[in-house]
Amino acid sequence: MGLDRFCAEMSQKELPISLNLIQTVAMDICLGMNYIHLCGFVHENMHLGNFIISDQFIVKVTGFVKKPPQFNDTRHQPNENFQAPEMRWNEHSALSDSWSYAIILTSLMQVSQVNLKNS
Repeated sequence: MGLDRFCAEMSQKELPISLNLIQTVAMDICLGMNYIHLCGFVHENMHLGNFIISDQFIVKVTGFVKKPPQFNDTRHQPNENFQAPEMRWNEHSALSDSWSYAIILTSLMQVSQVNLKNS
């Protein structure tokens, strides 16, 4: 299931997402993105929908286009809500992915806080 769908279902059911689960998800995303960056690639389109979460709460990176960062493909349009400002000028880097990662963490924390308030 996509991480975006997982968060939506948790919110709809008003089930709390524990801080421990958020830490596990955050670490899995970090490890996956670190591997991609070490291989010399940049994701360029990180958002909740580009990560899948298993029944055991293991997160995997998806939506990744295997290409060197200097390759410009106009068909690959990043999700602007999660996009770092410099990406609007086609300046992609691992730092751009870090910006998107921070927004993903913020989104996870917001879902968690809403669910904790409702419980």
